[in-house]
Amino acid sequence: LCLGAYHQNNNNNNSSSSSSSSSSSSSSSSSSSSSEDEKEHKTLKVKKQLKRKKKSPKPDKKSGRSLSCSSDAAEGSATDSSDVVLVGDSGVGKSSLMTRFVEGTFRNQMFSTVGVDFCTKNLEVNGRQVSLQILDTAGQERFRSLGPSYYRGADAAMLVFDSSNRSSFDSCARWLDELRLAADRRLTIMLVANKADLPSAAVSRDEAERFVQEFGLAGFAEVSAMGSGGGVSGAFKQLLKLRLARDADNDVEKGGNGDGILLIEGV
Repeated sequence: LCLGAYHQNNNNNNSSSSSSSSSSSSSSSSSSSSSEDEKEHKTLKVKKQLKRKKKSPKPDKKSGRSLSCSSDAAEGSATDSSDVVLVGDSGVGKSSLMTRFVEGTFRNQMFSTVGVDFCTKNLEVNGRQVSLQILDTAGQERFRSLGPSYYRGADAAMLVFDSSNRSSFDSCARWLDELRLAADRRLTIMLVANKADLPSAAVSRDEAERFVQEFGLAGFAEVSAMGSGGGVSGAFKQLLKLRLARDADNDVEKGGNGDGILLIEGV
């Protein structure tokens, strides 16, 4: 601001004294230095926050933001870590599912995700303390190119569609292709029908089950982030159990071979 005012005065009055110019320049330099100190302070603060998150991506203003999250286990007590990515069209309720699972609440007004949002939650699964990092990716076409960079580091994925929106289900095959092409190892993937509390379903359970069988997914869950959050917590925990079982070379993950379907009653 000081620098701009100095230039304006200099243009309107060419006879300004050198002492006035020197004073303005000094003020501008002081303001600039203060601004740089403030930026450096904010940068250090963000770096400290990210350092506490194991395996965290490095979000910026263009690619995403980190959310404040709660935990079921004490911080630093987790012995295992797992990254779960939420994938699907914009508006299917991915952000609402993450908020419901982490905070236990439902927000009536949610804004579209810009790039990616992520959150870490510590919980206990099968007697083991696990640090679960959830990555909520944007479903909008203009952010689609950002997805693969986050898919590569994921251990599991929720392929989400809106049970009242047929087109969101039809898009699942394309999202699945992108997931499997970008991943550096086989993902444990669960198909999730959100908004199952709505009376008019555009996709039947039988059709969803056939999709799971055809594409060899780990299972299928019908959930709702609204109300009591029917099935949301169970879906996340079951997906994590399947992922841990896969790493232990267990046969629990039948869906991966197309041998069976895991159904989770949500509502």
